[in-house]
Amino acid sequence: MFQQIGIFALAKGKYYGNYSTYKDFPLSNLSQTMFRQLSSVCGRFQRVVILAGGVVALTGAAAQVTEPTPVFGFVRTALQGSKANSGVTFMGPSFVEQAVAEATLAAGSPPPFLLTATGVSWGANAFKTHPRASSHYVEIKDSANYSAVGLMSDIVSHTATTLTIADDFSTMLRGGETLVIRPHKTLAGVFGAANEAGLGSGDAGTADVISILAEGSSASFTTYYYRAGATLGGTGWRSSSNPFEDQAQTPLKTGQGLIVKRRRAEPLELLLQGYVRRGLWRRTLPSGYSLVDPLAPITDQSFSAPAKGLPFTLGGVTGSGVIPSGLGAALSPGTPQTADLVSLAGTMASFYNATAGGLSSGGWRLTSNPFADQATTVVPAASAILIQNRGEPKRWTRPQPFVVSTP
Repeated sequence: MFQQIGIFALAKGKYYGNYSTYKDFPLSNLSQTMFRQLSSVCGRFQRVVILAGGVVALTGAAAQVTEPTPVFGFVRTALQGSKANSGVTFMGPSFVEQAVAEATLAAGSPPPFLLTATGVSWGANAFKTHPRASSHYVEIKDSANYSAVGLMSDIVSHTATTLTIADDFSTMLRGGETLVIRPHKTLAGVFGAANEAGLGSGDAGTADVISILAEGSSASFTTYYYRAGATLGGTGWRSSSNPFEDQAQTPLKTGQGLIVKRRRAEPLELLLQGYVRRGLWRRTLPSGYSLVDPLAPITDQSFSAPAKGLPFTLGGVTGSGVIPSGLGAALSPGTPQTADLVSLAGTMASFYNATAGGLSSGGWRLTSNPFADQATTVVPAASAILIQNRGEPKRWTRPQPFVVSTP
């Protein structure tokens, strides 16, 4: 899979970067004024550096997950053509949208599923812009309880000062936390309102298909495609169950991956762009199936050149320059018949964390090969991870595999 990764820093409303390095970066989302700023201030940027040996633990009364200066980046990746793996790619959109609000929670632990903010007044439907799905979510930015930092949950409804969320954080929060609110990405935001990404268009039987997993023990898919070349139903993003209703603003839940099936023979290079999710990231893994976007778009130190850096790996080992992904702590070990299973990048090869004993020394293994260690298997940038959780719901804490510094 071809990947090209870059980062821009956003400071005082301006994009900064090294234009000589990224001269082919498309300007569809950058004004000509911003473009001139790129070339004139290319020496003033933030550098992304891969962090060796995992993440340094945060200490003190409160831990913080988000920095005040957002980092804008992009990644080029490839969707497989139908000649490879039946055209199936596990894709992670990788980036997030910029925060649209920040608030402080009222003192004391909140009731289940309800957050009350102080000093705010939100307008009606400020965070409910899609009629059938949550369009925004909360992210716990800091907390006196370190285990709460990085939690995310969809906003189900809201008033001027309260948020009803999809998850119960009442036992995790202490009161006084800072949270940020971000919109989810959308089909149009990732692939373009008019399919600027270049997916194969047509009808439900001929177009390339994007599938979103409804996670859990009764997992199911909803599929979308770009409809073109047909009079009845019009042109635009549609679901396979309804060729008439526009689906361009369908939310793509942050932290959830997609399955893209190409019906065209050739692969398609795809540009993803947005804000880099920084800090710890905590993701609930329900019983059954999940398709997880690790939100780790950067696997190489590639600011001045695509030089190899330290990769984001399946399991890894502590120290020695390899970054543990945290999956080992989140998934149950065992045998191929009992352990939680992981599949990467659409290959459908299944990995599991084996327990030590008998002929096994323990650690990450392929179900087809219980002897060879797989801990350093790289999770490719902009890819998703299919997880089968065979036990109770779990929480995966993903460390940040990079730090941002100013040279």
